[in-house]
Amino acid sequence: MRPLKYRAWDKEKKEMLYDVVPFWNGVCGPELWGYCGIMGEHSDRPIGDDLIVMEFTGLYDKNDQEIWEGDILKLTCAGPDLNGKVVSVIYSMGAYRDSYYRWELYNKSDAFEVIGNIYENKELLHEPT
Repeated sequence: MRPLKYRAWDKEKKEMLYDVVPFWNGVCGPELWGYCGIMGEHSDRPIGDDLIVMEFTGLYDKNDQEIWEGDILKLTCAGPDLNGKVVSVIYSMGAYRDSYYRWELYNKSDAFEVIGNIYENKELLHEPT
């Protein structure tokens, strides 16, 4: 079972907050976090337009670096046509997937490497045209 870990992008301060603890009142989930908040060392803050919460996928890249929702991955061993392709990690259809091919990510893989995230390193991401 994977550990539940969260981080949040603070749009106002333009910084990534790690070890955040999301909380909510009543029945709630990621789709309703706009009515929730985070607590812990980052103090009680509402999750809203200035705070985006992301979850740890439970997966690691070829360098044993944690892979988070919102990370940017470089494909490194996926065949000659895909080697070097850059994608982001999204949550879709009940699984963590890459943003381009929509392949489900699972297990540790030597086929990808974390090179940044979509908030701090947008320039690395090459979305399809």
